[in-house]
Amino acid sequence: REHEEFSKAPALAKLTLTSNKKDPAADQPPNFKKYPLRPEQLRSLHWMLAQEATKEPFWEEEVSEEILGSMGWRAEGMAKRPVLVRGGIVADQVGYGKTAIILGLIDAAEEVNGPPPKFPKEVLEVSIDTPATLVVVPAHLMGQWPEEVRKFTGRSKNVVVIKDMSSFNNLTVDEVKAADLVIVNFTVLSNDKYHERLARLAGANAGSLPGSKRGGRHFDAVYGECVAGIENRCDILRKNRALAYERIEKDAFNHWNEEQIATKTGLGMRLDRKKSVYKKVSEEKTKVEVVVEEAFVEKKQKRWGAVMSEEEAKALAEENSSSMDIEEEEEEEEEEELQMIATHTPPPPPAFSKSTSNPRSAVVQREIELLHDSATVGVNQSLLHVDDLSSDDEEGNNTIGRVPLHWYDEYDHIGYNTTGDKVMKGEGGENPAEDGVDTIFKNLDDKLSAGDKSKFTIYDALNGKEVTLTPREIEVIRRIQAGAYAHPEHNANPDYIDYYSSQRMESGFNSNRVEPKSRFQPSKWEALQVRRLLKRLKDGKIDMDYLTGKKKSMQEKKEDDDKPKEMWRGDEEDELLNRKGPTHIAAAKVKAPGTEESYNPPEEYLPTEEELKEWEELDVEDRPYGLLVPKKHPNLRSVGAYEHAVRERFERCLDLYLAPREMKRRLNIDPESLVPQLPKAKDLKPYPTVRCMKYVTPLLEDGTAPKMRAISVSPDGQWLATGAEDGFVRLWEVGTGRLLRSWDLREEGEGVVNCVVFNPNPNHHVLLASSGTKCYVISTGVGNADDSELTSALLSVASSGGGGGGNEKVKKAVKWEKFDGGKKNTLSKHGMVEGAVVRLIFNGSIAAEGVKWHEKGDYFLTLTPSTGASAVLIHQLSKGNSQQPFGKKREVSAVEFHGSKPFLFVAGGNNVRIYHLVKQAMVKKLYPNCKYITSMSLHSTGDHLILGTLDRKTVWFDLDLSDRPYKTMKYHEKAIRGVSFSKKYPLMASCADDGHVNVFHSTVYDDLMRNPLIVPVKVIRAHHQVGRLGATAIAWHPKLPWIFTAGADGATILWQDV
Repeated sequence: REHEEFSKAPALAKLTLTSNKKDPAADQPPNFKKYPLRPEQLRSLHWMLAQEATKEPFWEEEVSEEILGSMGWRAEGMAKRPVLVRGGIVADQVGYGKTAIILGLIDAAEEVNGPPPKFPKEVLEVSIDTPATLVVVPAHLMGQWPEEVRKFTGRSKNVVVIKDMSSFNNLTVDEVKAADLVIVNFTVLSNDKYHERLARLAGANAGSLPGSKRGGRHFDAVYGECVAGIENRCDILRKNRALAYERIEKDAFNHWNEEQIATKTGLGMRLDRKKSVYKKVSEEKTKVEVVVEEAFVEKKQKRWGAVMSEEEAKALAEENSSSMDIEEEEEEEEEEELQMIATHTPPPPPAFSKSTSNPRSAVVQREIELLHDSATVGVNQSLLHVDDLSSDDEEGNNTIGRVPLHWYDEYDHIGYNTTGDKVMKGEGGENPAEDGVDTIFKNLDDKLSAGDKSKFTIYDALNGKEVTLTPREIEVIRRIQAGAYAHPEHNANPDYIDYYSSQRMESGFNSNRVEPKSRFQPSKWEALQVRRLLKRLKDGKIDMDYLTGKKKSMQEKKEDDDKPKEMWRGDEEDELLNRKGPTHIAAAKVKAPGTEESYNPPEEYLPTEEELKEWEELDVEDRPYGLLVPKKHPNLRSVGAYEHAVRERFERCLDLYLAPREMKRRLNIDPESLVPQLPKAKDLKPYPTVRCMKYVTPLLEDGTAPKMRAISVSPDGQWLATGAEDGFVRLWEVGTGRLLRSWDLREEGEGVVNCVVFNPNPNHHVLLASSGTKCYVISTGVGNADDSELTSALLSVASSGGGGGGNEKVKKAVKWEKFDGGKKNTLSKHGMVEGAVVRLIFNGSIAAEGVKWHEKGDYFLTLTPSTGASAVLIHQLSKGNSQQPFGKKREVSAVEFHGSKPFLFVAGGNNVRIYHLVKQAMVKKLYPNCKYITSMSLHSTGDHLILGTLDRKTVWFDLDLSDRPYKTMKYHEKAIRGVSFSKKYPLMASCADDGHVNVFHSTVYDDLMRNPLIVPVKVIRAHHQVGRLGATAIAWHPKLPWIFTAGADGATILWQDV
């Protein structure tokens, strides 16, 4: 039975980013009072709250197989289990407000979904319960999150911020338990120092925890032990925090000793950091361990007995006895054995050796004091002398210096002595075949067996001999290992002696010194400066005011206004260019004199009589030399006064007066680079280009064709309906151009057909037409047997005079009547009736301007601007009822239904309002920035809208982007009468009174981040103007890239792609 339940697990669907447009909005969070969430954010919040409260599990599946090759069998096992995951992914754009949504989820979760579930008792025993929400953020958002919390929730939330490792110094458990939010830096949790603190808190070996980036499997294993160790600490932290801290410090110190002993002596387990694995070094007991076991009990009592009080020791003993099993006792004995060898190891790291005033570190401080005291206990102080500390008298046998010894691995010697002889390997009793561990154990065994505990012999690898340490050297080594100074007489903090006084004192050494002779002689430098000043004074460059200091500069000299000034000098250009301020623009220079101005020019410069006559007829600017006529003189004295000198000087003054006073920099920009790169028109085919067929309308009595007002194509693309000013609605066959039927709608002088629209449902062969103050429902009678029955059922109630529903206002505004314009002789043998069967009469004096169908084919709109509040009415054909959506008078010029949503687009004057018909409220208002809207068309996706205006603009709106136009195009010369989208192809067209039809390629992408592609591809000169009207209506073929156009010249034309 379980297998059957698991087999019904749903298959995983492809991950897609869904939208929240259709989701309901959640209530505002209780503390979001100053800055409430936006509607789209409330929709996301509702989804997140639903995800947190979901009970639908996620099915986890695992498949395992085994192959038996000898028999060719394969066994496969599959297991599934439901896993409840309360969460999801919010993949909104940058700046959408995801931080505010998360804060709203934290604020509203308890109020909407109730308090969080309580943890089981076994979980609370190994943890500390806190209602806080943990938020892990990157380092660059640590400043933003606390500010966002204060901004949206005020002071209602208690926030704890952990920015770096220093934030843990003053953080307590009570603060975390009382917090509502804990904001942690992401880099803190991956820091090696954090892992070291975690290991110390858990009682694990902090020194053996490698870096998280290179630790690999060993890091995961030790990290798991640390997490398990923290669970054991939680109970102690709740009961006695001081005792818990002492236990943490004690365990950390013991683990450090264990690592040092295992590294130095090779006993037990040691860590090979290169491979990140443990290696067994030695398990055999030696005589050293025997000595350690004998003295361990006494050492333990001496070290820990004086530190802990009787109550704490008793509590610790009871706790250990109740929770320790046989395996833990064995591990504790091994640790105690290793601690006894700590006297032969280096001192602890600085983290354990620093003194502190914190009472919780008393255990570690006492341990350090005992370790320091052990360096001098039982040793004769007379062994240490200050004069004995020199190392100049040390003898060195090998003279190779600081050369790596592995250079001599291939030789039988390791260097040369002072006499030049080789220093052989193994001298001094060392066996080269033995390794370092065997040598240490051999030396220890020899010392213990001989009973000599004050002398140690080590092997000097550089000189190749054994050296016996003296008691003084042993004492120095022990003091250095303990962290003390080598000699006890050394004073690390001597009293400060002020050798130089801080007070300034005047000395009498130079009090009776004789002044030099140069002090009594006049200065030659001053005399030179006086001579220079006198010379400048004589030249007029300076005056007495400058010398006496009354003015600081000679530039402050006042100018005499009566003195004549030069208007044009030769060096003013350089001064103007070098001055500060705006760039100076130099005056236009005079043209340099040429050969034609010479008193004896060559013959080719002298004009003939014919040339002189031609020059006189030309303007001065067009003459070769202007006013000058080259003449030849025998000598320079024969040259007379220039007759045009005054005129040319006057024109030169005008040029200077009218010279530009501002420099305009020209941008060297290629005009082609400013034009957007659009694809070529031939790459965007198909689109209509060629005139294919003309539908000839019967002429009027005066021999002229009636002006066409409306045009519509059936959903299957087989029939075409037109409406003209003569009051006839005509039905054409698209493929042959044959006129099939004509219906006369003229009544009481109302003869203009303003609008003709086919029913968009292909099963309903019904046509709507508006003429005067009436709207007619026409049955075309061209359907098959099934369609004819559906059409007859649709018109059954309306053809009998309507259902009679609606309120009194609607009954006054419109009246349903049965019309006897139908005939039995239909085009199709299955048709039941043909022609106008229903008539809607509106209460108004101005004709109905338009009708629009809903996509389902049952509801339609009528537009009668003169009827006030009932200008827009919604009618249901199957029930014969009408509705009035608005109660106030509005200016309306065009209306449109949304294809898939209950939205109504109403264009009035210079704006477009979008109404929600179910909620009966305005959703959005569009501002096209135009004078008057004449036509409107909605894209098949429902997200894009185009408008045609009287001021020659075609305005494109992206409804998801903004309430302002996405693009405004102005390609027509006169008012636009119609715009339309193609339902199948990415095409758009507009027609205007200039007789032209502009065709555009308009691709709308599914990717919301990509803008629509709009490219003009064809200008069709379809009709000529009659009066002030040109092309009046356009309609796209529903299945092919064809377009039908109608104009005031009475022509209806089909344009196809070739």
